[in-house]
Amino acid sequence: MVEGAAGSPSADDFIRSWWKSYRRDLSREIDDWYEQFRRDFVPDRSGKTVLSVNSVVQSARAREALFRDLILVGHGEVTNEKCAGWRGWIGCCQAEKHPNHDVFVRPYYNSCDRPQCPKCYRSWAVRLGWMKIAPRMLAASELFHLPVEHAICSLPKSDYGLTYKEAKRKAIEILGSCGALGGVMIPHGNRIDKSTGVEFFSPHFHSLCLLDPSYDRCRRCKGANCYSCDGVEGRCYRVFQDTGYIVKVMPEERRTVGGTAFYELSHASTDVSRRRFRVAVWFGRCGYSNLGVKFEKPRFHCPQCGSDCGFLQYLGSRRPIVDKRDPKFKPQSFEPFLEDGKPAWVVREFKPSGGFGGE
Repeated sequence: MVEGAAGSPSADDFIRSWWKSYRRDLSREIDDWYEQFRRDFVPDRSGKTVLSVNSVVQSARAREALFRDLILVGHGEVTNEKCAGWRGWIGCCQAEKHPNHDVFVRPYYNSCDRPQCPKCYRSWAVRLGWMKIAPRMLAASELFHLPVEHAICSLPKSDYGLTYKEAKRKAIEILGSCGALGGVMIPHGNRIDKSTGVEFFSPHFHSLCLLDPSYDRCRRCKGANCYSCDGVEGRCYRVFQDTGYIVKVMPEERRTVGGTAFYELSHASTDVSRRRFRVAVWFGRCGYSNLGVKFEKPRFHCPQCGSDCGFLQYLGSRRPIVDKRDPKFKPQSFEPFLEDGKPAWVVREFKPSGGFGGE
């Protein structure tokens, strides 16, 4: 037994009394106990036990972040000094396939791929929107023969105090009741007042989803009596009457799924208290265990010959501009293949890294 100070209970006595009071609540599971208290007893090198009493009395609801606690992406701390720094070149140096015998070149930059980083959140949004959400939604659209729609699910004021986890669960149920068969949800905590330009708390979810086929009838319908209709719009009206949740399907069709996803991600909300918080939430038939299709991630292609772009190395003396703040900066360009009669661009070869068989 670890002896405490004079006149105070020891650490073992505290743990024993706390454990007895904890056993009285039979509704808790051992997994919940482990998740809640595993960081409260940290053994140090001396073998003694360090107590954190404040974390022990913390309730399960207090651990869950409220929807209003989420912050706008890009408003966290910079991960490290390499974020958004120039890293190298990608492109196509098959000059023989190009009309002017030039090289297609575009710079690429370091990214921590974290939504809260003010330097990397846009590249995170591009990667998640164009390389993950778009191909998955298009694969689901092809599988179920349904177009990708854009829906907005807004919470009523009575649910403004919900935790994000509870709000997410309710929004998935509401979207399912309105005819959403599956898709992805992106949380937004605030809106901007159009008259004053002031940002205010108004929680809602943007969703790229597959809707019930009856929505084609609603899109072309010009009638005003939607309350008695069994279509998607009629379900949205009845859900609003029963729960107060407003579900609005945007009338126009999507130009590009990746562009819509990128725009919604660029001003989404994220939880900085969790290291691996997933901003995009998949649900329904598009869930990770439900879709069951494989798709290839999109690659950069040369706009002239259509070949896959690869990593390039520049050997010339005139280095193209890589600073995005420079007015002469170009996100992509066509550069001369030869300089002084020698190739200025070659395919980059990577050296083997150390460890696991490397030197």
